[in-house]
Amino acid sequence: MAEPYFPGGPVPQGLGKTLEDFKRLGKGLLVGETADILGLPADLTGLYYDVKYGQTPAGIQSLIDRYGSEALAKTFMGKDFPEFSFDNIGKDENLESAGRALAPGALLTKAIATARLASRTNKYPPNNGGGGYALATAGGDNLLNPLNDVPETVGERLYMTQGFPDGGQSKKVKAEDPFFDELTPDPDARLTPTGSVFSNLLNELGKVGDESSKLSVRKPKMRPELDKDGRVVKDNRGRAIVKETGEFEIKGIDFTKKPTGEELLGYFKNALKPEFGKKFGGEGLKDSGGVGLQSRLGKEAIESGLIRYLELNPKEVMTKEKVINLASLFKPEIKMNTYSGVEQAELSIKIRDLETRTRALPDNDPSKPALQRELKEAEDKMDTYNDHNPWSYTGIQELKVQDMSRSGGSFSEQNQDLVKTDNFTFLFSGDDGQQMLLGKKADASSANTVDKMIAEVDDYFKAMGETTSLKQLLPGKKHGYRVPNYQGHIRASAMDTIDPVTGRKYKTLSINEIQSNQAGDKGLTAVSQDPRINATIKELIDKRNASKSNVEGDIGNLTNPELEKLNRLLRSSGRMDKNTSMRSFFQALDEGATLGDNDILGVPRVMTNKTRMDALQIVKEDKKLGTGFVNLAEEKAILQRQAESSSKIAEEARNELTTLSNASKDAKRAFFETDLRLNRDKILLADFKKAKEQIIKDLLDADTGVSGVRLMDRDANMSPILASMFYKNSRTSQGEHLPTGRGLDEEDMSKVLNFTGPERTTLSTMTDEQLKLDTVKKASKARYGTQGDVDILSEILTDKNTEVAYQLRLFDLPFGDPTLGRKVIISDIDMMRDYYADLTKMYQEGKLGTPGTSGPDGAFNSLNKTNVSYQDYIRVKSIANGPDYFKDRANAEKTLRYLMNDRERKIEASLIKTEIFNKVMNNPKVTQLMESDNIIEIKDRLASILKDKDANKGGDGVGYYSGEHYKQRRKVFDDLLTDFGLESKGDLEEDGLDNLIFSLEELKGRSPIAAAFAKAGDEVYDEYSKTLKKIPVLRSGSFYNTLTPQNVGSKSNTKILPGQTAFTRFFKTTKLWDEKEFNKKLSNRKRETINDAFDTYVKDNFIRSSTIIESSIAKKGLEQFKKDKEYLETKLSKAEALEQDSMVQLEDFNRDKDLDQILENLRDKLPDDLKKTLEDIIKHQKSPNNSFETFKINPPVLDYGQMTELMAHNVIKKAKEMGFERVVFPSMDAYDDVGQRGYLRGRVQRKEYGDLDEKKAYDFAIGEPLSKALKKYGQGYITANEVIAAKTQGRVGNARVGKKQEIPNAIDDDLHRIVDLTIEEASKKADSNIPRMAKGGIFSKFRKAS
Repeated sequence: MAEPYFPGGPVPQGLGKTLEDFKRLGKGLLVGETADILGLPADLTGLYYDVKYGQTPAGIQSLIDRYGSEALAKTFMGKDFPEFSFDNIGKDENLESAGRALAPGALLTKAIATARLASRTNKYPPNNGGGGYALATAGGDNLLNPLNDVPETVGERLYMTQGFPDGGQSKKVKAEDPFFDELTPDPDARLTPTGSVFSNLLNELGKVGDESSKLSVRKPKMRPELDKDGRVVKDNRGRAIVKETGEFEIKGIDFTKKPTGEELLGYFKNALKPEFGKKFGGEGLKDSGGVGLQSRLGKEAIESGLIRYLELNPKEVMTKEKVINLASLFKPEIKMNTYSGVEQAELSIKIRDLETRTRALPDNDPSKPALQRELKEAEDKMDTYNDHNPWSYTGIQELKVQDMSRSGGSFSEQNQDLVKTDNFTFLFSGDDGQQMLLGKKADASSANTVDKMIAEVDDYFKAMGETTSLKQLLPGKKHGYRVPNYQGHIRASAMDTIDPVTGRKYKTLSINEIQSNQAGDKGLTAVSQDPRINATIKELIDKRNASKSNVEGDIGNLTNPELEKLNRLLRSSGRMDKNTSMRSFFQALDEGATLGDNDILGVPRVMTNKTRMDALQIVKEDKKLGTGFVNLAEEKAILQRQAESSSKIAEEARNELTTLSNASKDAKRAFFETDLRLNRDKILLADFKKAKEQIIKDLLDADTGVSGVRLMDRDANMSPILASMFYKNSRTSQGEHLPTGRGLDEEDMSKVLNFTGPERTTLSTMTDEQLKLDTVKKASKARYGTQGDVDILSEILTDKNTEVAYQLRLFDLPFGDPTLGRKVIISDIDMMRDYYADLTKMYQEGKLGTPGTSGPDGAFNSLNKTNVSYQDYIRVKSIANGPDYFKDRANAEKTLRYLMNDRERKIEASLIKTEIFNKVMNNPKVTQLMESDNIIEIKDRLASILKDKDANKGGDGVGYYSGEHYKQRRKVFDDLLTDFGLESKGDLEEDGLDNLIFSLEELKGRSPIAAAFAKAGDEVYDEYSKTLKKIPVLRSGSFYNTLTPQNVGSKSNTKILPGQTAFTRFFKTTKLWDEKEFNKKLSNRKRETINDAFDTYVKDNFIRSSTIIESSIAKKGLEQFKKDKEYLETKLSKAEALEQDSMVQLEDFNRDKDLDQILENLRDKLPDDLKKTLEDIIKHQKSPNNSFETFKINPPVLDYGQMTELMAHNVIKKAKEMGFERVVFPSMDAYDDVGQRGYLRGRVQRKEYGDLDEKKAYDFAIGEPLSKALKKYGQGYITANEVIAAKTQGRVGNARVGKKQEIPNAIDDDLHRIVDLTIEEASKKADSNIPRMAKGGIFSKFRKAS
């Protein structure tokens, strides 16, 4: 081993290492010379276009990207081959780059890059105050136009030295400030409760004048030291010796110098005029994110609305307090709630345990209060799960997993269960004021300056409408989550991953999805409000209009680069989507479309803080101009508050009366329930029979697209409409994937009803789901001429009306989460016969497998014989007849008839049961029983229990049936069942409800209710069998599994296939299914059907619900209702008189003052941009709810990328708290390769991989913005081609999580990215806090890619 040069000194490098270094230098020299010479033609072509036209078309640039010197170098040596640079000399990791820089060809490359750059700019890199990279930013006014989307070459990036007044190269580059901040930010600057995300702007503003900050650096004043003769003292090198004077000078903001809005704006833009320079020590804004408005602080100043205020108030003197108030005026709040599937299950167990322990203790036990508090905390936590619905679409967008233990194992989302140990959802949301127009709830009584400003503006704009409150902002897409003020979410799975090199296991959080549609809309809105972008769009459109021909959609004299630029800017500002061509856009313009309020596709109307600051300015301008509206708004606000107060009193009285009326409705409904249900079902069945044939025809026609070709659902392998009838449509109307399927939605129904194009457009723009459904329901009733309250199409063929679905037993668990799918048990006998015939066919063709063992396409024991569901039917039909069976139109029609008949069977069953119920209730002996004193006692006992009842915690795994309220209620009804002679076989607590049996044959001799039911059941069964000419199927779940063929168990019938129910014995080895015997047994089902209906009747009315008792109690309560009603009506009459008087005063004010005319006068006097804001707010306030003109909520970021960074850091921070060692973010390919996405249909395509076209997916969520954010974790950030996880629950082997990246030298976006929290740097940064605004922003994207 080599010795150091001197004790403690450096150790000389060994000979082997030195030789290796020379080899690497030589390799760089060789590659550089070869690539730079061979790439010369392509580079020169770029030079030609730049010299002639000032820019290079995208097509030529694509050629350079593939065959230029830099592209060839990377082709020869791989993508990770470093770019050439003299800066790399001396760095061991970049010796190849240093070698390349020594190649003579490098001189050519740099010369061409210099010439191209000069031809584009006609000057040296411009002055930007001496900081930042002048050509790569969009900061000061004197910088290059950021809209020029010309991709940078390596030579350009080398040439982009720091800008100085004379051009040239800086000798010193400013070191980047750290992104992460370990210090806890000022409480007023925190945007999350802990400060994990904070306002960098507010944090730094708070320091100004007290300590150095990024906005204001305090530097001591220095002066030369003088000798006694007054001469400057110098050191031995002839330099003046300086010393501190004890005074300080400020570089940056100094509020003691009373800067004006214009001067402060110049500072933030880093564009100080000479006369402003002295106030700021000659320095404009610069930080680690860039300079001027492209710096982190500058971007946050834009986002907060501060910059807008400075623009609007150039002469106003700005104090520290005023600037902080302005910057915090619309300060958002960001909350992250974490939900764990394991935690929810543990909470359920904990609640059960605490309930049991609490009940067991006497009230005077000293430990009971602590247990009750613990129980309350657990219940409150569980309430967040129930209220926020965190598992919406969980399981749909999980990364696919491949079982590596199985040869040829396929990727599947269901395989997540092989490796997953827990589910996580992280929901991000804002504060309660986020949905308000100004981002905060107005409080005129507050002494806080900000609150007063908000209240004043709030009152001002309220005066524009006829209501007493400002209309709230629309929430945007929430993906089924119910957390208030939703902003975005991340879904993840917990697992143990394995390092492929070391074999070490890591407790890992694997990210499945990152989403924030609101941030995406905000990015479009922010770009659309940029005046330079809008000016460029207008300039290009004007050029086209001036040179276009009469041909529709003609592009005029626009060059290809100009068309590309216009296309990009229109898309980036939300005015056009990626699927619209420029010719279509121009055609729409020629037909009268405008780029104003109703753009071609419409810019998302997100309420930005710029617009809010405009609103504040409008009030100021009104006061200054003296138009009078502000004074009238103050007068009207007094009247509005008066009206609001009287309305509140009247509303309280109305609510009391409504509550009483609802109680009476419940009583009347309970009293007349059986009559109402009977009438409804009779009309419904008649309507269904009348409309059935036309509906079948319409369903078939709706499956044909505009081209006349039948559309197909690729998951279900059948038409979308047929799939919807099975509740298996795998796509939403927006194209999102649903692996569990769905039923008909409003879009499907509009096709079935043959809506016109405008009608469908109107329907699709509705955001109120109930309004959509009502629109469809109205059209459906008109088309099919139905008379009843229940619509066939929208309520019987869908899952939209869960109450009706529950009453008619249309499918299982109607009140459950629809995203988990709908299970329907077949009722129709013909459909069952068809199912059994296919089983026979499968057996005969060898597709069923040997009984008791697995076959090639399925096994006998794995296929349901009873309780057959729609899913079973699809599976068997596809195996027996081939996977394309349902694609055939004749087969589709046959299947639709079965499905319609099955619905009809369920309506018939409800009608028959209701008819029996009604007859029982009207039986004299039952009536006498229900009017006995027992009912009075039951009423009082139930009322007492209800009074003490806590909110139902149903849906949390604890369930209604195990709650204390239910147990007390159960005791009341157990006593009642005993009194009525309705005793069961079995015990409810031990055996469960399904195994409890109420035997009609045994009870009809000792219970009046059972006797009445037996009589009514016989009568109704016979009547409907004769009328309908059908065998009634009252409960599909039990109808078939109690059938038993003859001779079961006899010696002659010993060869019986295995199965769990008697019905499977119809499947004999000699003939798989005996249809004759089956039909014979069906005809003898009367007694079993009635007995089964009685069992259901007792459970429905005395255990599951209490319709009979409610009806009897209701009759007793109607008398007291009359007295209470008279009292409340008198109270309401007085309150409404006061309310009416207040409203009349308000109406008189509106009429006499002519506010619209005053507003018109104000609008004429306002600058154009404020005029547009005023018009937009008026439209928002006066427009119908949920219309296009209603503003959406304002996310706390500028665009999707910033929201991704914000969410990713908070999740990484939380992951560390929860004990995870790694957080894995999937590659773009793996992220796209799930059912709901599937955009790429293969792999990502990039020109640097040699692909002709670029094809990326979800780049905004999982691509470049995420990679940039994760790279900030330094050495703790790593990438991998694949992710391997250990299988769980005792399973042996490993599984691959997400697709493996096979592309050599893939870029980070296309690799699995990992933050390793066991690395000190990443762990430390995970504990740190981040500023709201990151690098990049709404302009930086325009240079990146066309």
